Amino acid sequence: MPWKSQDSVIAVCEARARNLALRLRARHAPLLRQRFLHLLDSQTNLAQIAKGRTPSQRLTHVHRKSSAVLLAGGLREVSGYTRSDKNPADKDSRNHEAWATVRRERRLEEAAAPRAKRVRGELRPGP
Repeated sequence: MPWKSQDSVIAVCEARARNLALRLRARHAPLLRQRFLHLLDSQTNLAQIAKGRTPSQRLTHVHRKSSAVLLAGGLREVSGYTRSDKNPADKDSRNHEAWATVRRERRLEEAAAPRAKRVRGELRPGP
């Protein structure tokens, strides 16, 4: 998964997610040799797509891979900007009720877990 890579730079992770979407589209035969709209919420990636250059070597590497997929599949990408809160791809990650439930469950698990105590730099089980 592109977002679980070692890179901590969000622009590179988002570029890898775009590359994954392009590869999935290229694998589906009826979608080859077509123009399509791809919405992004990263202005950094949009600028790199429009200009074709960036000072970041990691970002350049990912975008070159994406360009190869576009060329091989005969795909014509029309990129557009959308705000992060309006991005349809991010809808599930913005489900605040689900995340509140996850946080509540983690707090309960942490409260039920036995506490460790540090004694002279060593961790020892608590009472």
